[in-house]
Amino acid sequence: MSQSKNKILILKAQPNSLKAVELFLRNRELNFFSTSEITQALTFLIQEKPQFFFVAADHPNRKIRSFLKIVSKAFDVSILGFTEFDNSSSIFALQELATKSVIYPPVSGPSIVRAITRIEKDIEKRLEEEKQEKASRFEYISSQVSEDSRQDSEHSAAFLALQELLNEVNKDEELDESSDYIFIPSAQVELGAKEAFNDPLEGLALKDIAKICQETIQIHRHDSAEKVEPVGMTSQLACLVIDTGELRGYLLVAFGAGRSMDENFMESLRSGFIKHLQIQGTVHEGRENFSHLNRLLPMQLKTKEVNFLDWAQSQAKFYLKTNHGENEVVAAFLPNDRIPYDFKKTNDGKMFQVEIDQIVSDQTLDFDLFVYLSANEKYVLYNKKGRTMSAEQKKRLLDRGVAHVHFLVEEMSNFYRYQAQDYVNSQIKKSYDLQL
Repeated sequence: MSQSKNKILILKAQPNSLKAVELFLRNRELNFFSTSEITQALTFLIQEKPQFFFVAADHPNRKIRSFLKIVSKAFDVSILGFTEFDNSSSIFALQELATKSVIYPPVSGPSIVRAITRIEKDIEKRLEEEKQEKASRFEYISSQVSEDSRQDSEHSAAFLALQELLNEVNKDEELDESSDYIFIPSAQVELGAKEAFNDPLEGLALKDIAKICQETIQIHRHDSAEKVEPVGMTSQLACLVIDTGELRGYLLVAFGAGRSMDENFMESLRSGFIKHLQIQGTVHEGRENFSHLNRLLPMQLKTKEVNFLDWAQSQAKFYLKTNHGENEVVAAFLPNDRIPYDFKKTNDGKMFQVEIDQIVSDQTLDFDLFVYLSANEKYVLYNKKGRTMSAEQKKRLLDRGVAHVHFLVEEMSNFYRYQAQDYVNSQIKKSYDLQL
């Protein structure tokens, strides 16, 4: 069996399930993609054209059977059903799915490999039988042309039906009232009602970012405690730099009771975002068009104290909130197309060069700051981390013809945190000034 050449798609019932199965397939170096989102599964079907499609019969979306009927006509793929839960309702759902091949619980990595092997043998046997049945090459070509025409017609009709179905599927997947999935400017999750999402330049990117947020929150969602601490007034914001290619900005997250950053939660957001970009095919890690901004780890910002939920409602492109154990979580996206995309390195590769205007006057530095002295061709420490650079110091440097300053390459993330804090603080101040 040529397993390494096969592409496998798995549509599972729960976002955080089948971890053991995925680990087994990954260790066998099989080419697979696993998701609980129907829209992501469709993207993989269209772009990657997998040979095998494993579908959880106990998927929560009610339209899963209709979806599969159309997929079977629109794509040349072997569809196999399975269940994640070993109970009577799941087994009944598996029977109702009516796929030609099924895997009864418990589903495992070896059971998936065995199912693929069995189907490949059946395909080889069927092809050999069809080959022997051809009476002549003319008959074969004629029948094949007729068959291709018939399939083209079926596929066109299937794709039209698939588009209509996905419109309904999207409504079911995105309208999840249990997660308090709220957007600006409307409190309802009908994308057509959202002014920001309808923007011809930024709308699609905003939808992608919002969807990743929702998926991560669902994965990390805990049953709420009796008493949930609201976000309220806070100066602790977790921050993730986002760059889709069309849109650049900060994804800000606040946790209840002024808690600091939940590192696992934020790293899930970052990895989910990168994975989404790769699935979409727009960018891929390791290629030139993969922005290094997406490799930045989540950052903890110390900002002006703000009622974050109220601020997000009035200032963010979108926000969402939910309960996470004993704490409320609010996430909001703040665009900033002036985030530096790249820096010029010094000849020795040890430092980055930035314009002196990118250093904010009287703001505490998160990195050591150097200036280059052309007279002796040396970099001299000008300001230490923890100090500030005054407007007067900047003016003196500019008067002496020093238009650039430098920081060490290993402190790049500190520079981005420094800039993020300044930008977020300026936006908070601006919103307060408007209220006065």
